[in-house]
Order: sequence, then structure tokens, then C-alpha cells
Amino acid sequence: MITTRLATSSDPDAISALLTANSGDRGGMSLRSTPALLWLALLVDAVALVFVRRALKWRYPI
Repeated sequence: MITTRLATSSDPDAISALLTANSGDRGGMSLRSTPALLWLALLVDAVALVFVRRALKWRYPI
């Protein structure tokens, strides 16, 4: 069993260490990661091409 206690004002270093221990873990993929941005750019390009193609087919039917 885990025992807990209330923090006192004499524990600032321990509290700071606990709060910054997993600062890199944000619970998901970072938006600043290059692969995620590349996939997003490819998705946006594909969607844009579909809409442009449809618009051109509507305006200039063959």
C-alpha cells in the first residue's frame, strides 16, 4: 500500500523534482515532430488536389 502525506512548505525541492520529472511526456505525439508535420502536409495536399480536380471538371467538362 502507498502512504501519502501533505506537502509542507519545507519541501519545495522535492515538489519541483516531482513536477519536472516527466516534462517531456505530454501524452501524445508532439506537433513539432517532423514526421507528423509531413503527414499533415501530404494530407492537405491530397485534399486540395481532389477539390481542384473536381472544380476543374465542373468548370471545363470534357
